[in-house]
Amino acid sequence: KLDEGFVFINQHSAQPLTLSEVANHSGMSYSWFSRLLKKVSRHNFKEYLTLVRLNKARTLLRDTRTPITEISHS
Repeated sequence: KLDEGFVFINQHSAQPLTLSEVANHSGMSYSWFSRLLKKVSRHNFKEYLTLVRLNKARTLLRDTRTPITEISHS
């Protein structure tokens, strides 16, 4: 079930996301998803989401000619 959360975060990272939304999508309670996420990733939800977004931005900057301003708004 946690894997479903990771996939959901990666697929929807450009949108506003909440821990509750991801936990519900994964079929887990808010607290249980939060606890497992922290245990597996060593990051809380906000930290993990920020890392996903930064890694996507880094990839776009490195591998595309997309303007920085456009990447920063995605």
